Amino acid sequence: MDDNGILKQCRIENEALCHTRDALLAMIAWPVEGKMFTRKLSGLRFMARWFQQQVERLFRIEELDGYMAMVIESAPYLSEKIKVLQDEHTTLQNQLSEIATRLERVLPDDFDALNELCNDLKSVLKALGDHMRKENFFIQDSVNQDLGGEGGL
Repeated sequence: MDDNGILKQCRIENEALCHTRDALLAMIAWPVEGKMFTRKLSGLRFMARWFQQQVERLFRIEELDGYMAMVIESAPYLSEKIKVLQDEHTTLQNQLSEIATRLERVLPDDFDALNELCNDLKSVLKALGDHMRKENFFIQDSVNQDLGGEGGL
């Protein structure tokens, strides 16, 4: 795949992930009525697993077939910056996995545990958003450097 195709695929995959993130945030915001939150918990579990799978897919694409491989090939001097982003991938994946495990174990009447999980999930979503913005700046910088100017995509 050429460089423009790689960048386009990464952009589309990022957009898809943002839609899934928004659906997950809607589940988190779902107000609980009554003493049990079985339906909300079921929806959260489903959306969290779906989101986790999408994040893992996106990170695999970025690392193996996407912009990271492209940048390392065209600008090996940026490999340390790529390593930092890959380490963030690992951290984010581990955090999502840990939250998914906790979601599977929470009881449908433990409001405190559910609220803590929702807050932790929102924190990870924020960290992921920060990471994605960092990646976008990095991609833009690497393309600009490769083009030898301030132009770009």
